[in-house]
Amino acid sequence: MTKPSHREVFDAGASLDADGVLHGWCWCNRRPYERLVVQVVLNDRITSTIMASRFREDLLGRRVGDGYHGFVVALTNELAKFGGGCLLSVLERSSGQIFWRQFVGEFGLPAGLADRMLTMTLLSQAMSQSPVLRRSQAVSPLATLPYELGQLGRHLKRRSRCEF
Repeated sequence: MTKPSHREVFDAGASLDADGVLHGWCWCNRRPYERLVVQVVLNDRITSTIMASRFREDLLGRRVGDGYHGFVVALTNELAKFGGGCLLSVLERSSGQIFWRQFVGEFGLPAGLADRMLTMTLLSQAMSQSPVLRRSQAVSPLATLPYELGQLGRHLKRRSRCEF
């Protein structure tokens, strides 16, 4: 087994279904037939360590190695223990690279945060149209602020309507 360098790129993905089952895959194109080990972390605690060696037809169709790079982990009991909410992460063990992360459960956000973020977006858009800022030839961080705030506001508004 080759020791991965910290610069190697792992191609991977995961999704959590409504029943608390995590489906994913992980592979390295420089070592296409090696089975990588992934770890599932809830908050700061490793709950599962598994080899990504399950066959997935979709991976074979996309020419991801020989298609044997999938994994499935049932997290129903672990997620139930946290009740209120937790941060779920999946990482490739030898490199420590996190390749998927999701908040699960209810998290308390200040009342009206999504609306305040959208208001900030409108104000920063108006500021970015100021003649003083428009004269600058260089792209400043302020130029991307309206977009980033808008994306965050829309995301929070959608999340506030969802139930886990």
